[in-house]
Amino acid sequence: MTFNPRLARLAIEYTKLMNLVGRSRFIKIEPKDVQPGWPPEKYVITYTCKGVAGIDGEENPISSNFHQVEMYMGREYPQQEPYLKWLTPIWHPNIQHEEPHKVCTNNVQNWFPTKPLVDLVVAMGEMVQYKRYHAKWVHPYPLDQIAADWVIRVAEPKGLFGPEKPYDRRPLVRPRGLRNKNQPKIPDQQTGGIAFGSRVKRAAESAQAQPAQDAAATAAATSAESGAAEPVRRAGRITFGGIKKTQPLSEQGTPATVAAAPGPAATDGNGGASPSKIYSLEVWRGADSPKIVEVTKPVFAIGRGGDGVEVDLALDGDQSVSGLHAVLERDDFGHWLTVKGENPVRVNGRVVPRDRMISVAVSDQIEISDFSIRLQ
Repeated sequence: MTFNPRLARLAIEYTKLMNLVGRSRFIKIEPKDVQPGWPPEKYVITYTCKGVAGIDGEENPISSNFHQVEMYMGREYPQQEPYLKWLTPIWHPNIQHEEPHKVCTNNVQNWFPTKPLVDLVVAMGEMVQYKRYHAKWVHPYPLDQIAADWVIRVAEPKGLFGPEKPYDRRPLVRPRGLRNKNQPKIPDQQTGGIAFGSRVKRAAESAQAQPAQDAAATAAATSAESGAAEPVRRAGRITFGGIKKTQPLSEQGTPATVAAAPGPAATDGNGGASPSKIYSLEVWRGADSPKIVEVTKPVFAIGRGGDGVEVDLALDGDQSVSGLHAVLERDDFGHWLTVKGENPVRVNGRVVPRDRMISVAVSDQIEISDFSIRLQ
C-alpha cells in the first residue's frame, strides 16, 4: 500500500490535539464530519477563556467565556495552512466580526508545513485573551479595521488591555505531565470512536516508528523501582522525579553533569551501571568552546536553579536567567521546548513567548541570555 504522508500527518496531529485537550481546562476540540477509516480533516475548537464578544452603545467591551472556531485541513494541507472560520461573536483586530469571519493567520503565526496544529490552536486562544493582537495600521495590518480602531482609541487608553496587560492572564495550557482529570480518551483502532483504516494506521506507524522506539527505550531507562526513587521535587508547576543537581555550568562554560532519573540500571559491558542517553546538547556561552551535555531523561529542566528549584542543566553566572527558565521534552513526536523564564528565549533568532511550547529539531539553536544550546 502506498504511503500517504498527508494521512500520516493528519493522524499524528489528531493524537497531539487530543493530548492538548488533556492539558487545558479552557480548550475543547471536537472532530467533525469524520469518515470511517480516515483521520479527521475538520475540527470545531471551543475556548472557555475570557474574551471580547462585542461592544455596547458606550463602547464598553462585552465579555464572553465561550468562543468557537472551525478549522479545516484542505487537500493541499500541510503545504497550505488550514482554513479557519470564527463561529461565535468576536471583537478582535485580527478576526473578522462580520462575514466571512476569517482569522488573520499572519498574526497568529508564519505558517510552514511542519508547524504543529497545536501551536495554531493555542495561538488563537491567546488571541481571544488579547495576549496576541496587532491593531496599528502598519504591516501586516489588522484584519478587522473597526475593532482595531476601538482598541487604539478606547481599550488601550482606558487600560482594558495592552501589550503587557492581556484581557485574560490565565495560561491556557498546563505544563506537560499535569493533565485534566476529565481528559478525553484517545480511541484506539479497536475500541470504536474514531477508528483509522489500515492504510492510515500503517502510514502513521511508519512515520512514527523510530520516535516510538526511542520513547520505549526512554521509558525503560527511567521507570523508577519501588523504594529506590528519590522524593519527587517540584519546580514551579512542573514535576521532576529524581533530579540531582551536580556540577553547574560555570561562567567559563564548564558543562553540567546530568544525572539520570532512578530506574533499572543499564550495564556498560563490564558489569557497571550506566545511564541510557536519549540525546545530547551542545552548550556554550559567548566565545567559549562548546561543551557536550548528555540528556538521559525525557523531561529536562534548564535554568539557574536555587531557591528550592533544582534543574538538570544549571546556567550559572547570569542573573537574567530564571531559576527555571525552560523545559526540554522528548516524546513520540519529537523534541519540545516550553519557556518558563521571565526573560526571552530565542529559537533560531525568533522570540518564544513565556508559557509557550514549540517543536525544536536537531541543529536548532536555543538562546537563553548569553548561553546557546543546540540539540544533537
